Amino acid sequence: MQRATRIPIAGVHSPVYYVSDTSSTLDLAATLLADTTTATPHLTTIIADHQSAGRGRLGRTWTTPDGQALLASTIVSLPISFPTEMLGWLVHACALSVRDALSLRLSPLGHTVSLKWPNDVLVDGARKICGILAQLAPASSPFTTSAILGYGINIAQAPGTLPTPQATSLLAEGDVQAGADPTAVAHEVLAAILAGLDERIRSLVA
Repeated sequence: MQRATRIPIAGVHSPVYYVSDTSSTLDLAATLLADTTTATPHLTTIIADHQSAGRGRLGRTWTTPDGQALLASTIVSLPISFPTEMLGWLVHACALSVRDALSLRLSPLGHTVSLKWPNDVLVDGARKICGILAQLAPASSPFTTSAILGYGINIAQAPGTLPTPQATSLLAEGDVQAGADPTAVAHEVLAAILAGLDERIRSLVA
C-alpha cells in the first residue's frame, strides 16, 4: 500500500498501517481492499496524522489539527450472507467499543461517556469526542464481504482549538496532560477499541 507503513501496537494482533497524510482513511482502506494481490485480514486498520478530505455524517467535513486525533478506518470481514441492512448495527458496535475504550480513561475522572444515535460519542451527554461512519465494500472473496468503519477521536486538542463549543478531547477533559505524546495515547485507545469490536462482531456472526 503506497506511502503506508505497517506498525506494531501493543495488544493489537491484526495489521495496523500508518500514513502521515491521506485524503481519508476510509478511501485508503477501500484502496487496500481493492488490491486483490494482497490479503486483508479481519480488523486491518489504517491510521493517519492528517486527512485532507476527512468526512462526517451527511457529507460534513471532519477537520482536526495534524497529529492531535486518532483518525482510523478498520476493515471488518463478514460472512457473505451478512445482510446489508445490518450496516447500522456495525456502526453501533463500533460506537459501543469507542464508548467503552474512552470510559476506561474518563470514568475515573468523574465523566460519563454515552452514545448519541446514530454515530456520535459524547462526554457528559453534551460534548462530542468522536464520530463514526461505515460503508460496505466489494466482496473480498466468494465467502466473505467487507465493511469499513471510519472513526475520529479527539485526543490532544486544547479547548481553544476545537471546532465548536460542543466538541471536546481527552486533553480538554483532563485525561491527557499538555505535552504528552498524543500518538501513544491514540495507540492505547485503538487497542481497546479493536478488542471490543472483535468481541462484538464475534457475537454477531457466531
